[in-house]
Amino acid sequence: MAEGNWKSSLFYCEQILKVDKEDIEAITTKAIVMYGMEKFGEMEQWLKKFPSYIMKNESLLYVRCKALEKNKNFGKIIQLIGGDTNGYQTTEPIVSIDDLQRIPRLLQVRDSALYFLNRTSDISSGVTCSLPLSIDSFNQDSIISLISRAMIFNESSLLHKYTVFPDDQVENDPLLLVCCGCFRILHNQIDSGQALLIKATELDPNCEIAWLCILYSFILLSEWDQGLSTLKRIQPRFSNSDNLALFAISLCLRSGSYSLGMNWIQKISIDNLFVRHEQAVVHLYEGEYQIAIKEFVKVENETNDIDIQASAAYNLGHCYRLLGMFNQAISSYERALSKGVKQSEAIASIGFSYHLSGAIDNAIIEYNKCLAIDPIHPFATKMLDLAIQNERHK
Repeated sequence: MAEGNWKSSLFYCEQILKVDKEDIEAITTKAIVMYGMEKFGEMEQWLKKFPSYIMKNESLLYVRCKALEKNKNFGKIIQLIGGDTNGYQTTEPIVSIDDLQRIPRLLQVRDSALYFLNRTSDISSGVTCSLPLSIDSFNQDSIISLISRAMIFNESSLLHKYTVFPDDQVENDPLLLVCCGCFRILHNQIDSGQALLIKATELDPNCEIAWLCILYSFILLSEWDQGLSTLKRIQPRFSNSDNLALFAISLCLRSGSYSLGMNWIQKISIDNLFVRHEQAVVHLYEGEYQIAIKEFVKVENETNDIDIQASAAYNLGHCYRLLGMFNQAISSYERALSKGVKQSEAIASIGFSYHLSGAIDNAIIEYNKCLAIDPIHPFATKMLDLAIQNERHK
């Protein structure tokens, strides 16, 4: 290193790390070497994989922040040392703002980063932005995570802070367009929200989160043909994406394309309970009820996600009903109801199970309960008429 022989130094660091991948001196030295070789972006990608207890090393953190400074990634520096005090951060900083007061050289780096960030504030619009005008690449993961949470849990408030940027800035930033598009979709402004998402894909055809949100909007609107057409179009671009596979599975199953859905299930590289649930749905619709029952029971018992539990219990009820196991079906529907499945659907299914078992009086009671919640429920309306006619002909 003293002679500036970076490649040799890098070689010896990597040899040491093969023996002990958490050797702090070797990690710090390699970081210094990468800094000397001006591999700033590559260094960040490598270092961010280490756990926080390694990254707390003062010397290593200082080198990392100086590399971010060279790459003008001032937002990431703020995230790492002291944290964003304006509420934009979703992860804990490596060094708290209090501890930072005792580390002068890191405090100086943070102050410098704050200075450069403040120079990008938009004052003319009356809104001061603590984010750089162009969202830097090392903030993208946090923003994408917020978009996902907002869409999954229908929490538009998570995206509000990204909707106050000036129009000329939003129009040139794919991620900001996605935030604004999703915000509108969550407020039932579907057409204008989709338009912003489409514009994001035109700016950056590789912006995966924009495409996923477009697919999500098609699922919300039950626009299956458009959804499947879009999926076919983007599949080659994101062929190895598990995120795309998850959306594709939902789209295919809800559109009735069960064999296509199973193809996506078989492609996906992750094995989680959502995927297991969707696979069981395919077995259900293909008439493989016993296989589906085993999967739904396992999913319901093992997941902590109340929505997945509810869906598994509800679909389990369908399996039992189709096998003529009406008591088990009713029990499953009632369990799904207690976990938050749509009331009218669960109650109608309970009524139908009573109806099929011959307990017409109980069926009539349940159909009426359903219609009290949804007065125009077509299935409950039709089955109630049939149940009443059956009683009259006794």
